[in-house]
Amino acid sequence: MTGDIRPHRIVAEGGASVDVFSLPTDAASLEELLRDLFQNHWRHITFGPIIQGAAWDMRGAQAPDTIKMFDGYLTVAFGVPHFHLCIGEHKGPHDNPVSPALARDRRTARAELFRQLSRAGHPISWGLRLFNGEDEQQITVLLPNPFLHPDSEKILKTPDWSRLERWHRLRARWLGLAPTPSTAPAAAFATNRGDPRNGIFPLLAARCRDLRVQDAVGRWIFGRALASHRAVRGAMHLFAKPHAHLAAAMPVMAPVHADELESAFDANVAASGGPAITLGASGIA
Repeated sequence: MTGDIRPHRIVAEGGASVDVFSLPTDAASLEELLRDLFQNHWRHITFGPIIQGAAWDMRGAQAPDTIKMFDGYLTVAFGVPHFHLCIGEHKGPHDNPVSPALARDRRTARAELFRQLSRAGHPISWGLRLFNGEDEQQITVLLPNPFLHPDSEKILKTPDWSRLERWHRLRARWLGLAPTPSTAPAAAFATNRGDPRNGIFPLLAARCRDLRVQDAVGRWIFGRALASHRAVRGAMHLFAKPHAHLAAAMPVMAPVHADELESAFDANVAASGGPAITLGASGIA
């Protein structure tokens, strides 16, 4: 079972823009997702609720020795330290059962992958969030960040794009989007300069084919525009009205990473009513 592959851009209370990808909330899916993260990636994730006035940035000191379900609650224990999340059907003790309304309030009602954007619109943080039936946050799991050192969390001089591997794995499993070699983070860090067969040209040309651009002329203009700095602004005028969502998604003429392009396309095409993200190998993942 997969979630909604169309992202929704929201503005958080603090003013930050966040792209949200909805995930299934059935117990089996959530258990699989959380088991994978805490069994296989516990060394690389930071977890805990992040709400107004409080942020818990916790890491496991060891591999979990217990991950189990009981009465709708998933328990993850790192020795003595542990936490419980209500992700399934919850009834309470036989001699004091909980009401259906309270059970609904406690259980996960919303699950989402998210990426937070900078003021310039570039992704700067990636993770998973769960919310209960009262829309209270249950947990945030922060995934490895290419801008931060994995141990000290100091800002790196040069981003390590390989640290987005787990983000791409989650997108592949839950959204059906597996990055191809040409769209892998390390290969996609390029500029608009140079041979149009390299860098972002094949990425954006592929995405253009997958978008709701039906006429061959529009596709040709868009593809040629991406091959040259000089053609970009002129091409925008040619298809600004019929393809406004593509014009808005054109990248700034500066070094660009695949996730930045992905974010721009997802937001602008979703706003236009077209498919925000396409299934298959040709899309940017």
